Amino acid sequence: MNFKRLLSLPLLAMICLSATAQTSPPSEDIQQIVESTMPTNKAADAILSPLFARLRPKYPNIDNAKWALITADLRDFMLTELKAPNGYVDSMKDSYQSRLTASEAHEIATFLRSDAGAKFVQQRDEVTVELMPVMNKEIIRLSPQIDQRFNTLVKKYGTNGPNSVIEERLRNAQVTETKLSNGAVFTEFKFAGSLQPNFDLGCISISEVTSKFNPPALIYAAKKCIQQDQYPKAWALLATANGFAYYDLKRLADRSTQGAQTVLTMNAFADLTNPQREKTQQTSKEIQSDPEQVKTYCNELTKIGPPMYEPQWAIRHGIGAYQEPRNGDYLTNVDAHAIWEEVLKNRCSPQK
Repeated sequence: MNFKRLLSLPLLAMICLSATAQTSPPSEDIQQIVESTMPTNKAADAILSPLFARLRPKYPNIDNAKWALITADLRDFMLTELKAPNGYVDSMKDSYQSRLTASEAHEIATFLRSDAGAKFVQQRDEVTVELMPVMNKEIIRLSPQIDQRFNTLVKKYGTNGPNSVIEERLRNAQVTETKLSNGAVFTEFKFAGSLQPNFDLGCISISEVTSKFNPPALIYAAKKCIQQDQYPKAWALLATANGFAYYDLKRLADRSTQGAQTVLTMNAFADLTNPQREKTQQTSKEIQSDPEQVKTYCNELTKIGPPMYEPQWAIRHGIGAYQEPRNGDYLTNVDAHAIWEEVLKNRCSPQK
């Protein structure tokens, strides 16, 4: 009997199905192996005991007898769900079939059907029940040391590692705490430079816009137009700001910057009244459905050209969740010219 192969059973059950399939073992042998790999009720109770221990203090009004019924029901529910079609048990069967030849499966199943195999399964579960509380105590004991070790490693490797960006952001962040009515504390971090205008503009016309104005500058200028009831001006500025933002975000490698435009717009227009919002939407529909007004705006946008600033407004909003290939903050596998053509196409096409 190959005991090394036997002891590898729990590990095999967890490995994803990637190996080359071999001769399909007889189904009764695979079934035997799977049934022997599954935990008994007693072992399942031990595995779930930490969860139940954390939940128990939250329900002091439930007596111990009823609590025992609840935990037993949850245990049975878990074991039943594991056996659901296409669930964990079926995945185990597929995994064993892809890794064991018919002779190997039969050898293991024959052992598990024997008295020695039954004893092995029993002792395995007894060890699980015995050692699970020990493992939980060790986790509690080691938690402070693990936290300390983790912080040490972050400091050691963070400056050149994946945490360096967010660490730098947090060092310069503005932190505000708000206590909610339920007693919880809501903490907000505002990264320095994030979503910030690079120019302080008034309610300017589209003819005054240059490719050096970033989306926050244009959006806050549009807000001033709305507050002055100059909605056509606001529409042109917003359309340009959204086009610039699209151009910026499509080129950036940091995935966490992709929500910058949404957050910027929400922050800028948070204090607008409902009538102002409705008028803004109405004006947008009217202009976008008028081919002549769209053509006039499109000519102006074409003259302005693509953004010529560094999009720090979005870069500083991210936390360094980079995707590759990239060169610094920018993806290297995107066509900036094509992105700008897409911006023009979307804004130069009237909508019905």
